[in-house]
Amino acid sequence: MPEKFAFHDLDGIFADIVAAIVKGVGQDVRDYYKDNPDETHNALKLVRGDKINTNLRNFVVSDSVELKTFKRYSWEGRLIIDRQHKITITICTVQTLEAIPNKKNRTCPHYLMSILHVENSDVVPNYKQMSLFQNDDQFSDEVLDNDYKSIMDDDVTIEDGYKHLAIVYKTDGLNVSYIAARLLNPNFLTGCEYSLDKFLTPDFGDLTMDNNTTDSNKNDVSRLINVKTEAFTKDDKSRNEKLIGIKEQEEKNQA
Repeated sequence: MPEKFAFHDLDGIFADIVAAIVKGVGQDVRDYYKDNPDETHNALKLVRGDKINTNLRNFVVSDSVELKTFKRYSWEGRLIIDRQHKITITICTVQTLEAIPNKKNRTCPHYLMSILHVENSDVVPNYKQMSLFQNDDQFSDEVLDNDYKSIMDDDVTIEDGYKHLAIVYKTDGLNVSYIAARLLNPNFLTGCEYSLDKFLTPDFGDLTMDNNTTDSNKNDVSRLINVKTEAFTKDDKSRNEKLIGIKEQEEKNQA
């Protein structure tokens, strides 16, 4: 039988995680472009991850939820530990998740391989799936267990009985187009999936108003919001071009 999991009990933390990702993908990237008008933005992928991790610190951490630091060589990662529900959570794009089991000739396990090996060893896929990937073909139980210990230190032990959830998402421009929580087995097959789309809200980004907006320009802001709403289903480039044009015209009118 497929693994049963009470996803609804985690809606509170899911909402905060989605908010952290949406801001990291949208508003934070817009701010990065604005503050760094470089010829190229090759560091953007890492910047987006850094922004999401910062948002997790600000939005998700509480008395019962921790943000755990771990390292892979010079790279620093973060994972969420929910003490109340005894779960750990990592976040990545669907593309990144799908690439992990396909990489051959690893010299050490990917951190998610080790976590799934320990925490989700009893997860059963929701239907029969073909998989060419087997953890045990690449690394022994001892190697995976020891790697898990190095990731978790003493914050979570093998005997604690935690389960792991992977929050995976896709982007379309500066918007999150898909997001879900997946309970994976050690071979990266899905035991069950829980859509988090209900926590997505429109990102109006650069239309955020200052609390001190005067009465004289409220109508202008209202017009901008209407334009933004009409263009919301188009890609970010089209929306930004339309907004920039309106703003430039407003500035000319006010000059």
